[in-house]
Amino acid sequence: MTRSASANRDQRSWLGVQRADSPGAQAWSRQPLHPRGSTRIASFSLLAFAFALLTCSLAPSVLAQTEYRLDGANWTIAVPRGWMVAPPAALQAVNDVAQSMVARAGGQPPQYIAQLLPEVPNGRYILVQRQGALPSGMSFSEFERLTRSQLESQSKAIAEKLGMKSQPPTTEVDANRHRIITKGTLQAGGTALGYLSVSAFARDAYLIVHAYAPASDFDAALPELRVIADSLRIDDGAEFVFAAEGTTPASQSSPPVATPSNSVVRGAIIGTIVGAIIGLISWLLKRRTA
Repeated sequence: MTRSASANRDQRSWLGVQRADSPGAQAWSRQPLHPRGSTRIASFSLLAFAFALLTCSLAPSVLAQTEYRLDGANWTIAVPRGWMVAPPAALQAVNDVAQSMVARAGGQPPQYIAQLLPEVPNGRYILVQRQGALPSGMSFSEFERLTRSQLESQSKAIAEKLGMKSQPPTTEVDANRHRIITKGTLQAGGTALGYLSVSAFARDAYLIVHAYAPASDFDAALPELRVIADSLRIDDGAEFVFAAEGTTPASQSSPPVATPSNSVVRGAIIGTIVGAIIGLISWLLKRRTA
């Protein structure tokens, strides 16, 4: 499902999206990180404003489709009627904001590789995040234990560091499909956002589908968001093969922070929270503009 080069050029010309290495972005990234407050969150200008304009100015007819595969990817995700895939310029704006934001707070920025939006904006959106592959020889139960310990110990701390409040997330495990599903609520500037994150594992990457909606609408939005998140499929033969249970040493404590698996899980948590901040920024800026 690719578009022509001329379509890409047209989409990128809608708005002069500032890259992370532009003077404006560099100045923005040097601002001190404040932990809370709507005016502080809304002060994320330039890149965030570019993202806000892009997300509300997409042409619905550009990418209406039923299934999406990124060029060269070994996975697909369903795009239901009434939804579309954001063009490359909008996705680049999201990644630029994430890179600058996490650089200010410290840590490795998440990489979002796809963004889905409703054709008629309603505050719902989906980001697909790519993390590094899990280490070979890991069992699913070990990964589950690691994820639970990371969620408990780091979700609140990371959210506060990035200027948000986090409610304790809930965790659901689908051992048959090797998926971990988390749900929770994040708040900044008086605005609350509910999220659903669903994991998928390829040999070369850990993929997470993050689905967001305003907290006041989240329960109503959840069935639709869950269907989209559940639709992500890894190609046959490209799935990560977990070790058989009992073949890896069981541990009741988390591996050291320096281990690759720990960093992968922490990156997924950061990706969830940064993805929420991006949505909240756009809403706050739209309110201020209005």
